[in-house]
Amino acid sequence: MTQLSNAFLRRRELDQLKQEELEDLEYHLQYRRKGLLQKLEQLNRDLLDIESDRQKVVQELSKRGLHA
Repeated sequence: MTQLSNAFLRRRELDQLKQEELEDLEYHLQYRRKGLLQKLEQLNRDLLDIESDRQKVVQELSKRGLHA
């Protein structure tokens, strides 16, 4: 859970939040989720790039007889 949602829930139970507070919290959670998904997608792309580069290095080492 995020710091913001924790702060909200520590002060009051969810059912005690005003409509506007719930909407703000929901917006924050959606925004945070979107940001994390974008970071995750970038990390996955980076990992694929790294694995591709690593395979090229291993192939080159194999050609040179330097890698088991």
